[in-house]
Amino acid sequence: MRQLSISIHFKESYNIIDAKMNTKYLINTHVIFDSDANCLFSVTSQSVKVSLHTPASQCLLLLVQNKGEVLSQKFLFENIWGKNGAFVSANALYQNIAIVRKCLKSAGIEEDIVQTIPKIGIKFTGEAVLYEPVLSLANEPEPAPAEVITSEKMDDEPMASLPAPPASASANNEQKPEPITDSTIATDLPAAVTIPKSGRITIKPIYWCLAALVFGALCAMAYLQQKPENSFFSDYKLIGKVNGCTLNSSYYNKEVATRAFTDFSKVAGLICANNMYAYLTINRLPEGTTIMLCDQQAENTNAQCLSYIFLDPTNDKN
Repeated sequence: MRQLSISIHFKESYNIIDAKMNTKYLINTHVIFDSDANCLFSVTSQSVKVSLHTPASQCLLLLVQNKGEVLSQKFLFENIWGKNGAFVSANALYQNIAIVRKCLKSAGIEEDIVQTIPKIGIKFTGEAVLYEPVLSLANEPEPAPAEVITSEKMDDEPMASLPAPPASASANNEQKPEPITDSTIATDLPAAVTIPKSGRITIKPIYWCLAALVFGALCAMAYLQQKPENSFFSDYKLIGKVNGCTLNSSYYNKEVATRAFTDFSKVAGLICANNMYAYLTINRLPEGTTIMLCDQQAENTNAQCLSYIFLDPTNDKN
């Protein structure tokens, strides 16, 4: 008895739209794919236009037409290169898939909507619908994509959607345009752009305090040079030697003055050399504390001094 062997071959069945049709797809609501022009256009940015190579464009077309389906390598080979009698390696296929991903990202789609399913194929996971632009009221033919969404062709866009000018304006072509005012400019700007009402510069109070302290120190120096007999530091108390400096303090408590001078010296890295004189002010300025280091007594007209200002954090108000 002869044995009958029957083999059944299942043919992959996917959607294939005639490539001769000038079909456009709206991908993820903000990118237009023109399969005939092999281009991607951004809906939100009129200057974005990304061109694809023909094999990459055909890959994207087949993926979009079969969104949600996993397309095998064999199917892509046959419908992109095989129909033209060409043979390419799997590396060429995945190079074009990488080009498709890069072009989609350049057009404004950040999501990875072209996914590789290991050992199975490629899958399109984004949203794609046929794009049918609305024609103008005059039933004019649809402009080319470059004229719609690229900056080079913006001057050729139809103006049917603009309101018609008043009759008086058309009768008098030499009528002077209305003067441009701040309110006119404000209405033409996007909502996120605002015009400041004044050009005044706001200075933080901390800088005013710092300027006042510097000015006060300069005035004290000038006063000392003019009237050394009535020195500004004449009522300062001599504390004694502290960290190599002869310390004079506006605060008469020796322990408090010594501790304050030592703490501020550590913070500022003050070093007393050659028997310098230090003048500590910790109870006269509400903004903070000052230390003035001089190479000799401040009463001398030729004394050279350097001031350090330590602001109180509680007065640093924004």
